[in-house]
Order: sequence, then C-alpha cells, then structure tokens
Amino acid sequence: MAFAHKEEHLEELCGKLKEAVDCVNKFTRKCLDTHSKIQYEAMTNGTQTLIKDLCTKGSPFRQEYLKHAKCFHKYQHQYRMCSDRYFSYVDTFKDEDQTTQIKTWCWFVRSIYSKHSKQQ
Repeated sequence: MAFAHKEEHLEELCGKLKEAVDCVNKFTRKCLDTHSKIQYEAMTNGTQTLIKDLCTKGSPFRQEYLKHAKCFHKYQHQYRMCSDRYFSYVDTFKDEDQTTQIKTWCWFVRSIYSKHSKQQ
C-alpha cells in the first residue's frame, strides 16, 4: 500500500479502507458467533480506531500524518523493502521454537540498525 502524501490521495485511500472495513464488519455480523465476534473486535479495535482517526477530516491524527506524509511517500520504497524482508523472516521462522524466533528477530533488528547507521 502506497503512503498517501496529499489530502486528495488520503481521501481516495480512506474510501478504500472504509469499504474494506465495512465489508469485513458486515461478514463478521452475519457469519460469526458471539464469542468469535468479541475476539474479532478485540483484535481489530486498534486498527479500526487508526483508520477512523486517519480518515476523519480535521482530526489531530490526520493533521499530524499529513505533516509527515511527504517523507513517508519519499521513503516508501525503502519501507517496502524492509517490510518485505521482515515478513519473509516471519514466514520462514513461524514454525520454529520461541528461542530461535527471538534470536532471529534480534538479528533482523540489528541488521536494520547497522544498515541504517551506515547510511547516516
């Protein structure tokens, strides 16, 4: 997902995000039992709040986001490379024991920090 860096791009993105959230919420209401609905709401509450705050015109969060949006947009390629690498590691080591996962995570964070330190 690209970082929206202008108000009009954010509006377009928010339309898509709201549509996706509404679709999933509709499915949840129709198809999940009460216990599953509670679990779903607990797991997605933060994400839904983030989307609401980002997509509400004039909200403090949206205003703060837009202040930094050009920077986000400028470095989105680097972010994508990093996140793709992260998710690749997560997928590769998801079946490993917790100790191996922690060691791998530490190695990953150190490699990013090392790379970032050299670029500055």
